[in-house]
Amino acid sequence: MKQEDYIKSYHIDRTIVLFFLFTIVVTATVFAFRYLNYVPCELVDFEIDAEEYKVDEIFKFKDNTVGVTERIWDFGDTTATDDRVAPFHTYHHPGQYTVQLMVNGRCEGSQLITVREKEFVVDSTKLARFEIPSTIEVEEVLKVFDNTPNSETWEWKFGETSEVNSIGRDAEYIYSSEGWKTITLVVNGDIRHGTSKKILVTAATAPSTRPATPRTRTSPIPRRPRTRHVGETIPQRPRGISPPLVPPTTISPPPPPPPPPPPEVVATPSISRENFARKLMAVSKGKEKASDFNTYLCDNENVTTKMNGRTKTFKDLCDKIKNKGILIQALELQKGENNCINHIKIRFSRTSLFN
Repeated sequence: MKQEDYIKSYHIDRTIVLFFLFTIVVTATVFAFRYLNYVPCELVDFEIDAEEYKVDEIFKFKDNTVGVTERIWDFGDTTATDDRVAPFHTYHHPGQYTVQLMVNGRCEGSQLITVREKEFVVDSTKLARFEIPSTIEVEEVLKVFDNTPNSETWEWKFGETSEVNSIGRDAEYIYSSEGWKTITLVVNGDIRHGTSKKILVTAATAPSTRPATPRTRTSPIPRRPRTRHVGETIPQRPRGISPPLVPPTTISPPPPPPPPPPPEVVATPSISRENFARKLMAVSKGKEKASDFNTYLCDNENVTTKMNGRTKTFKDLCDKIKNKGILIQALELQKGENNCINHIKIRFSRTSLFN
């Protein structure tokens, strides 16, 4: 009886040992699998190949994360997600969008982008074409004609009212007031390709107050010879009396030439602080240089620049950060006449001590 109890106790202890061994093996296997496939979330890295974000432009996204087995792109505009390494995407409306990339089902990275309206590019082949004289007088008939190819509809405005004055290919107009007037032609309803030109309306020239009398050639009238008698004295003209003088005809000087039209002020293209900072980051990566900013600096690379408390020039700034990783902490732009940037204040730090 004692031998049987001993055998039974030994059988129970062995089962427990086997159970614990099995549990340890399974746990270790799961832990090893998760450890080998673990990717720290702080290493989620992606880039967007674009300097500026504009409506209806194509942007390329690329996932640079190491050790990814699966990914999901969410572009923040309620469109379908994407699981490719480098997808392409287009935004059709301006606004702010949060781009999110989830890798391996749990690690997530995000970036906020601002999409702006696309700048309109004028097509010179669609511009309305017409010719006008430089000046015209009040009450004089102005005749204009459209020379635009493939034009079907026309809207003429002659600058005295805000209304459309004519809707034909050719038009006539009579000005009732003096001064500079703007003539505008819109063809085929395309307002963006409408053309405006200025014309100077001057006062009407006063007509001559003395009507011209036509001269006719007539035959001389025969005169009878006068017979004087002997002893008759010939009357003489009293002394000191001169024949009447005909007043000289006064000739008015020609009117002065019309003054030139006011000069058109060409403004420098505007750039936001965010886009300017993005271009500086491109300089730090060696993708751009100081001369690429001339459009916004009015070709002056020596604009006064205060970087990290020291006064330098903009060219000095670009030389200092070229091919060196930086992190821009603050950026201020001051603009002067014609929208030119004339002063820059920036504070930045290095992202690595070995650059």
